[in-house]
Parts: sequence; C-alpha cells; structure tokens
Amino acid sequence: MKTGLLVTGIILMIISAIGYFSIQQALSDCGSFVGQLGRFFSQDISQQCQMAQLVQIVSAIIGVIGLGLTIAGAVAKGGESKRPKEFYCKYCGFVSESLDGIRAHIQYQHEKSSIKLEKQDNKENLDQKIENDDLKNLGILKERLAKGEITKEEYDELKKEFE
Repeated sequence: MKTGLLVTGIILMIISAIGYFSIQQALSDCGSFVGQLGRFFSQDISQQCQMAQLVQIVSAIIGVIGLGLTIAGAVAKGGESKRPKEFYCKYCGFVSESLDGIRAHIQYQHEKSSIKLEKQDNKENLDQKIENDDLKNLGILKERLAKGEITKEEYDELKKEFE
C-alpha cells in the first residue's frame, strides 16, 4: 500500500464532494422557471449559471481522479522504505553493506578465533565457505524477488556481486 497516493486520493474526493454539493442550490435555481427567465434577461445570471455548471463538472473530474488515486494507493505495493543491501556473517551475525566486507570480517575475525583452519588449506577452505554463503545468499535473493521485496533490476545487480 502506498500511503501518499491513498491520502491524496481521499483529500481530492473530499474536495470534490464539497465543491459538487455546495453548488447544487445554485444549479437548482438556474433550472427553475424563474432562473430560466433570469438567464434570458440578465447576462450576470447567465454567467453565474454557466459557472455553477463548470464547477460541478470540475468537481466530478477531481472526484474521479481522487478515486483513481485512492484505488492505486490501496492496491500498489509499498516501496517507500528501501532497505540498503546487507550481508550477514553466519558465525556472529556481523552486518556489512558489501560482500567484500563480510569476506574481510571472516578472514580477520573468525580465522584466528573459533574457526581453526590449517595454514595451507586456510584460503581454500575460506573460499569454499564463502562460496557456500554466496549460494545461500542467491537463494535468499530469489525468495525476496518472489515475495516482491526487491525488483528484478535489484536482483540482477545483487546477483552479480555473488558471481
């Protein structure tokens, strides 16, 4: 739901209703027998009646636009809060905005502490773990795309970072 469209549509419909119904008395006066005679003999009355008809038409158009915006606001998917790209360390939950940041974090934080990798296999094992993480992240990206949380363009851009 897009709140801005919804609120704008409701405001336009209220303005339309006020304009439409406030001019009804003037239009009924113009339609009466006395009003018709007044239009025939007085240019001012004729112009007032034309103005009242114009206000009624404009109010109806504004109401239709307001209704359209209200429906669009209620149906549209909300995209107002775009979250930045985030990557998480699977060991401690560290958050980074880049894949390189996570790789550096794993290398410097976890290599020396709880993850004891043999020196010769260290880089190879780390690359394998990062590759597995990349596959998991691609799966998460696919889920987010399917749910509509990200657009196809965002998906393609993020996917490039994992490949």
